[in-house]
Amino acid sequence: MSRFFRLAAVGSITIKIHWSVYILPLFALALGWYRYGGTVGLFDLVSLCLVFLSVASKELLQVVLQRRLGIHTYQILLYPFWGIHRLNTIDERFQYEYRLGLLGPILYGFYASILALAAGVLHQPIRFELPEKAFNYTAFGAYFFWMNVVLMLMNLLPFLPLSGGYLFRASLSANASRVRATTICTYLTGFGSVVFILVGFFAAQWLFVAIAVLLFFSVNEELWLEKWFVQMREAGETPQKNEKNLISGSQLMHRGVPTQFTGFTWYHDQRLWVCWRNGQPVSAHAIVGE
Repeated sequence: MSRFFRLAAVGSITIKIHWSVYILPLFALALGWYRYGGTVGLFDLVSLCLVFLSVASKELLQVVLQRRLGIHTYQILLYPFWGIHRLNTIDERFQYEYRLGLLGPILYGFYASILALAAGVLHQPIRFELPEKAFNYTAFGAYFFWMNVVLMLMNLLPFLPLSGGYLFRASLSANASRVRATTICTYLTGFGSVVFILVGFFAAQWLFVAIAVLLFFSVNEELWLEKWFVQMREAGETPQKNEKNLISGSQLMHRGVPTQFTGFTWYHDQRLWVCWRNGQPVSAHAIVGE
């Protein structure tokens, strides 16, 4: 379920696409064609492609905004309805996740506002009902507006790896460890996935089922990553067992790591995760990062 394909590299940022990005639009085409005919199937295909473009553009814009906040990304993993940013610096206090979690809903809300403004200028006001699926700018504009509204609301849910999940984990981390906070979010996301699957089956909305399955597997990858970071920190605390992974502090002093920083940093040129304790490097690992 975690198969990704390399799409592009922008500077030091690698962009990868999950395999479901290719499968879901084709599934929507086949299902719409089977149920309602070719026009609806093609409309659903184009609509999902527009959703993915919205997600991808949001993730790229988020990279720019994150840089202004001092948060740097080295890898973006794109799913059909969300993206995951692998950050160069991971502070154990999760303070950066408050800012990171707010950007998603804000940007989707901004997209929806722009579409609503454009509809007003073109004298095609947005209504609380979807138009008939047809190949014209009015129908696509209305669907694209509501899709961005749905994405904004979905990213307020406390499920990882959605934006709301990062906000919820950041609030939990004030009184719990990294792994404990992520574990709670994982259980909550698992419960939400089950609810989505049941709703999807009873309402015959197979897109809900697909979203639930992707959420379940992606959040478990997040939990695995956090457990790996714990193992990495414990290895740094027992250097006699980890001598081959230690890295000289003089090699990293020029990188600008804050004094008293405790957490992890990714070094793109050396392909290493470095564990820091109170501003000093204690170990370096090359297991995760590609």
